[in-house]
Amino acid sequence: MDDNKPDFKQIFPKRRKTYTPTELGKLLDPQKESEAVNRMLADLGLQTKQGSVWVGNPEHAHHWVMKEIPARTSSGSVKVLRWYASVVPILKSALQKPW
Repeated sequence: MDDNKPDFKQIFPKRRKTYTPTELGKLLDPQKESEAVNRMLADLGLQTKQGSVWVGNPEHAHHWVMKEIPARTSSGSVKVLRWYASVVPILKSALQKPW
C-alpha cells in the first residue's frame, strides 16, 4: 500500500444505523409507542425536551446523533434526534425495573 494515499476508512468512517423512537419501540418487548420511548429516554437522563424538540444529553452523545432532514411542510429542513442501537439494551434493562 502506498503510504502517501489517504486512508478513506478513517476519513469517511462507515455510517452507523440510527433509529427513531418509533423504531426503537418496535425493538422492545413489549413494544412501546414513540411517546413512551421518549419518556423512558428522558427519565433515564438520555434526552431532554426544549420547547417541542427532544435534545440529546451531551454526556450520552455516544448513543445519539442530531440529523438534518427535509421538512415535511416546508422547503427547509429540521434537525431530529436519532439513536444508535447501543441505547436498546439500556431501554430493555429499564423495562425490567419497576418505574
